[in-house]
Amino acid sequence: MISYLSGYRRDWMTSGIREASRKGSNFVWKGTGDEVTGTDVFWEDDRDYNNSVGIIVYRYFDSGYRWSVGQSSDQLPYMCEVPQTEAYRIVHDYRDFDYGLEKYDANSLERGPHFILQPHSTVIVSKPPEVILECVTSGNPQPTYTWWKGEQFETEVTSALDKRYTITNGKLIIAVR
Repeated sequence: MISYLSGYRRDWMTSGIREASRKGSNFVWKGTGDEVTGTDVFWEDDRDYNNSVGIIVYRYFDSGYRWSVGQSSDQLPYMCEVPQTEAYRIVHDYRDFDYGLEKYDANSLERGPHFILQPHSTVIVSKPPEVILECVTSGNPQPTYTWWKGEQFETEVTSALDKRYTITNGKLIIAVR
C-alpha cells in the first residue's frame, strides 16, 4: 500500500458567482451570464444557498463531489465550463504536470505516486527457496511502502512479525521453510 495525499480530492473554483450587489438573485455563470437554475441536486446537503455570496466551488464530500460556496479570494485550481453546444470546439491536448511553468526544477515539483511495477497474484506449486513480491513507484515526495496480509488486510507485514519476511523498499521476500 502506498501512503500519499490524493491531489484529486481537492476543491475546484468554477465561474459560478453571486456578487454582493446581486444578493437575492441566483448564481450566474460568469463566462456566459446564464443563471444557475434547477441545480438543487448538485449542492451539498440540500442546503439553501439563496442568501450566499461568493463563488461555486466543486468540493469533495463523503458522498462525492458536490457544489459549495467559497470566496473569490480563495486560491484554488480552476475548472472551466463549456456549454454542450460548444463542446466540439475543445481541442484535446496532452499536458504534463510541468505545463505553464517557465522555469522549474523537476525534482522539486510534487507529483504522484505513479505505479511502475505492481505485484501479481502468486500461487506456489513447488517449494522454491523464496517468494518475491515487488512494487515500484515514483513520486515526489518519494512514496513509502507498507505490505499487508489477512482476509481484510488487517495485519501489517514486518520482519518482526515473522523472521521469514524481508522487506527492502517495495520488495517483500518470503523465505520458504
